[in-house]
Order: sequence, then C-alpha cells, then structure tokens
Amino acid sequence: MRWGSRLSAGAADVAPLLPAAFRRIAAGLAVGSAAVVVFLGLWYHGQPHGGWLDTALDPRIQSSLSRLHRTLGVLAAAGTLGPVALMDGALAAACLAARRWNGAVLILVAGPVAIVLAEYVLKPVVGRTDGGNLTYPSGHSTALFALAVTVVVLLAAPPRGRWPATARVLAMLAALLAATAVAVAMVALDAHYITDAIAGAATGTAVVLTGALILDRLLTHRQRPAARQAQLPAGQPAQTPAGPPDRSQSHQPQPAQPKPTHPQPAQPPQPAQPKPAPAAPRPPAG
Repeated sequence: MRWGSRLSAGAADVAPLLPAAFRRIAAGLAVGSAAVVVFLGLWYHGQPHGGWLDTALDPRIQSSLSRLHRTLGVLAAAGTLGPVALMDGALAAACLAARRWNGAVLILVAGPVAIVLAEYVLKPVVGRTDGGNLTYPSGHSTALFALAVTVVVLLAAPPRGRWPATARVLAMLAALLAATAVAVAMVALDAHYITDAIAGAATGTAVVLTGALILDRLLTHRQRPAARQAQLPAGQPAQTPAGPPDRSQSHQPQPAQPKPTHPQPAQPPQPAQPKPAPAAPRPPAG
C-alpha cells in the first residue's frame, strides 16, 4: 500500500471538528470576531487613554473587585505563557490519546498563532498604550479565549459520543467562564482596558474558529478519494479522473481517409444498330 493511500484511509476514520450544522455559525462568529478586532483597533489606534466604554466600566470593575486582590493575582497568573502552554499540552495529549489528530493540530497551532498575532502584530500596529505599555489587545484574554474556544470546538461533536450532552454543555460553559474571569481580572488589576479584553477574546475566537474550519475543509477534501476507493470492488484500482483533452494533438492534420468505392453494375451490351442501305443511283436527267 502506498503512503498516499494510507493517509486517505486514515483520514476516512477521523471525524470533523465541527458538525455540518454548526459550520455556518462558526464562520459567522469568526468573521464577526475579526470585525470587532479591526473596528476597535481603528477606533483606538495610537491612543494613550481609554474610551467612553472604558471610562464607564473600568472604575466599577476595579472598585467592586478590590477586595479580591489575591484571587485576581492568581487568575492573572493563569493567563501567562507557562500555565497556558501546560494546559495546551495536556489538552493536545488527550486528543492524541483519543486518536483525534485534527484536534491535536488545532490546539498546537491555533493557540500559538493567536498569541503571536496579538503580541507581535496587533499591539505594534494599533499602538494603544496605558502607562507607556502596549495594551491592545490583551494577550491574557487572547490566550485564554483561544483555549476556551478550542475546548468548545472539541466538545461540539466528540467521537463515539463519549460525553453526554449535559456534561459537554457544562464543560463548555466552565471553559468560557474561566477565560472571562481572567480577562476581567486584568481589567480589575488596572493592567488593561475593558476594550483590550474584548479585543483579546475576539482575537482568540476568530483564530480558533478559522483554524477549525480550515482543518475540516482539508479533511473533507482528503476523505473524498478514500470514500470512492471504499465503494469499488475488492482488487479493482480506482479510476483516475479524465483530464482535459490534449489540444496539441487536436490541431494536427489527420490523414485523408480513402473514399469507399462501390462496384458499378455491368452494363448490358447494346445491340448493334443496322447501317442504312445505300441510296439507289438517280437516273440521268433526259
């Protein structure tokens, strides 16, 4: 068996990350999240202060959570690179143990891409600052929401129905609430504006959902030849699709075909016409 056929056979056993009914919703959420990031980035580009939403919400969040300083510190520490990498690694190992290869790829690719996008692309481009530090979008919020949305994607359609529906919904809500708690903690500690946290949540959501849709698209493309191969009788090779006609040969002159000749029926001999008798000599004139 060739290596390509092994890949096709293995792809046929992998379930998509998103159910077909949820893919349009996921695409809409990805586009909407990206639009939020772009809109807020343009609105607060180069500003060293908060906007009207930050002015309205940030003081209230800070005053209401001022007594939970230690808890806020723990939540903020959970959004740093080390704990996030450990959680990503544990989730990827669980996917590998369950032979859910596309889930492991999503975890190991989407999370780092979201963090790099937030820290090394959006922050320098937008240039929003707080006390001289780049703040838009929040890296903590980006990392935790990327992880939380990944959990939601993995639990949307687990293979072989290992999780009951109620348990899956509760796990999804717990992941999203934990990410929200970290984002709010960064605002309460006056490390970010609330709009920074919103943009971070949107960045992580957009990257993960886009990655899940791309992986499902690639998986569907890989499964089509495997499904056609499975429908063929045993021992019969798959037929390769016919390619476009070779136009270089279509313009070559074709040899002239001889015209078919049909034998002509023999004509019956024509009877000989009798020669006319010679005219009698005229008598001399008298």
